[in-house]
Amino acid sequence: MEKQEELDKNVKKYLDILNDDFKRHTSVLVEDFKNDVRTVSEQYVTLNSKIDLILEDIDEIKSNTQDMKAKKEVVDVHETRIVKLEKSSLARV
Repeated sequence: MEKQEELDKNVKKYLDILNDDFKRHTSVLVEDFKNDVRTVSEQYVTLNSKIDLILEDIDEIKSNTQDMKAKKEVVDVHETRIVKLEKSSLARV
């Protein structure tokens, strides 16, 4: 009986050691995971900021393109008028 008690005591001691090791290892894994999540989160924020800047640039480019189209229409109208004026002045000569 005493031998069984000794064996039980040793098994419990060993299991306690394993349990402590497991807890320690799990804590390390959890901390590592938290660091990875934090890193990904920071990168996400950075990428979101960059995307916002790119979208602002795209909006500005669209606006500039619309302005250029409007100005081109004015130039085309003026060009047409100039051609007509040149034709009429050449017809007079």
